[in-house]
Amino acid sequence: MNIKNLSIVVAAAVFLLGSECPMQNPNMNDNNSNSNSNSNNNSNGNSSGDGPFQLTIKIKGPANGEFARVYGVVNDGPQTHASLENRFPQSDFNVTLGGGETEVSQMFTYDKDTKVALVAVEADGGITSTPPPDTIETFPMQFVEWTGNAVGLPTGDGLSNPATLYLNMDADKTVEANFKTMTPIFVRAQSSGNLSDCNVIIHVDVDRYIIPPRPVDDGFGVAVRNLPAGVVFLWGYFRDGAVLSLELHDALDNGSHACDAGSPNPCFVFQQWTGDCQGGGKTCVMTYGSANEATVHIEPN
Repeated sequence: MNIKNLSIVVAAAVFLLGSECPMQNPNMNDNNSNSNSNSNNNSNGNSSGDGPFQLTIKIKGPANGEFARVYGVVNDGPQTHASLENRFPQSDFNVTLGGGETEVSQMFTYDKDTKVALVAVEADGGITSTPPPDTIETFPMQFVEWTGNAVGLPTGDGLSNPATLYLNMDADKTVEANFKTMTPIFVRAQSSGNLSDCNVIIHVDVDRYIIPPRPVDDGFGVAVRNLPAGVVFLWGYFRDGAVLSLELHDALDNGSHACDAGSPNPCFVFQQWTGDCQGGGKTCVMTYGSANEATVHIEPN
């Protein structure tokens, strides 16, 4: 791929930094106030007999997290992120943890043996070539686990999707959805001159059980040129465990012109990756949650 004429600012379509929950669709109105759940925060449930029973849903996360949500569907079978994407209304109710909050709780009351499907939703994550802010104060959230009465319960589509849950209301229950922030990765370029004819090809391998099964927009290239030494030209977030692969294509790969050492327009060629890189040669591989930064070194031939 030769994109040497691209500007360094090449927006990545997948980047949802600071956006709301990916499941939220403005054309899909959640039925929160008149749902089939018969929610009532003041109703008194019990843990024996014929009900009614109370379901308390809590969402917990750090104060510097941006957004987290749990969707609920009543008496319509197990649900997944994909099934909610195609459902109208998208859910019968939802509970949302907003930015700056560390815990939110909401109570719902149901008749005995009512079935409730829960789906926890996190940010998509993404990567961009726009410059990062000087100070990052809030971070996208990722789902961690269910706790409370959720322990030992079956998930919505089997154990393959730990972000979904399926409950039978045969007693009072408290379910907690726990979130944490995503960790960013920053990529810099280091050179003694103009980084002409160089670009980085990006690939992301991320476990998509957590959101609708749409592909990651990867394989795109970001031009690396006219950069001050050490500047961040690529950065972003994905959930822990996502693997980011960066492949440097220099002037030799792109073959834009003859790379003569004495040329008035010298070619810039790859030297090495440093930082939290795995792999070898022109490819840098980093895993979100354990890696933080990498630097590609490019010099004239």
